[in-house]
Amino acid sequence: MASKLITIVGITGNQGASVADAFLHEAGWKIRGISRDPSKESSKVWSNKGVEMVAADLDDAESIKTAFKGSNAIFGVTDFWQQIRVPANQAKAKETGQPINVVAFDAEIQQGKNIVDAAEATKDTLDTLVLSVLTDSPKWSHGKITWNYHFEGKWKIVEYLEKSYPALYKKTSLFQPAFFMTNLESQMAPHKVSDDEYIISFPLDGNKQVPMYHPRHDTGPLVKALVKSSPGKNLMGYSSLISFEEIAEIWSKNLGKSVKYQRSTVDVMDKIMPGGVGKELGEMMEYISSPGYFGGEEAVKELGLIEPKDVGVSDLTEVRDFLKGRTL
Repeated sequence: MASKLITIVGITGNQGASVADAFLHEAGWKIRGISRDPSKESSKVWSNKGVEMVAADLDDAESIKTAFKGSNAIFGVTDFWQQIRVPANQAKAKETGQPINVVAFDAEIQQGKNIVDAAEATKDTLDTLVLSVLTDSPKWSHGKITWNYHFEGKWKIVEYLEKSYPALYKKTSLFQPAFFMTNLESQMAPHKVSDDEYIISFPLDGNKQVPMYHPRHDTGPLVKALVKSSPGKNLMGYSSLISFEEIAEIWSKNLGKSVKYQRSTVDVMDKIMPGGVGKELGEMMEYISSPGYFGGEEAVKELGLIEPKDVGVSDLTEVRDFLKGRTL
């Protein structure tokens, strides 16, 4: 029997690599990975495992169409934070006077449209398109959250897909990755204020249960379940729920020091990280507080959001196990 082909965008990143791991030894499947430079060591890691690595650039729609040719399944992902770091985008922000967030927002949406256009060109062989997206924060916050561009932009891609290619949209499932628990030991780790005291401070209700998952370990099983299921699903990609008050308690035990959670404000984050990034992260946290990471009950109902158990996935990373025993 002929093998099916899954093409993975972002195979050298956390989400794409996890999807590749999930299909690497899956009977009846071949993997194609997309890289701007297949000769790089990060790409060779996959070619050495038998993955077909091809050159394509998400800013070049024609190159993606070539890379997608013959695919039975496609995993598509875009990276807002990468766009923040692109020198050309930083220059454009400076030249136009636009915040870097807005420039990155537009660039990410265009890359998403390029992925969708290329998937449409593959419609003769394509069975399933899985897109990694997030919710429309201005809509579900009823206009309260307007600076959460890395959420909003990904949903703009979904809107483009549904409007431009209705038949392809019917072949699509949406994967909504939860809060990255890996951030808890890096940029969102406790901050030392004295020899015996640490704080964690964000514009977030400390008692709010936040959905989290491990992007490198958990994306693959969830996306594979979507690929092997009928399309049309909208999956909340989380493995566990936890509050930041509990996270502070875990860190206190780990460090043997006092770790407290303090609710901050968007303005404070904007001052700490000026230029738009602090405000972006601050509004994201406010959105997680209300209506919620996935848009709250209203979004869950209207979008038909489902949970991992609904696609038969249960063995995922528990955030408490991830944090257990960790030190700074």
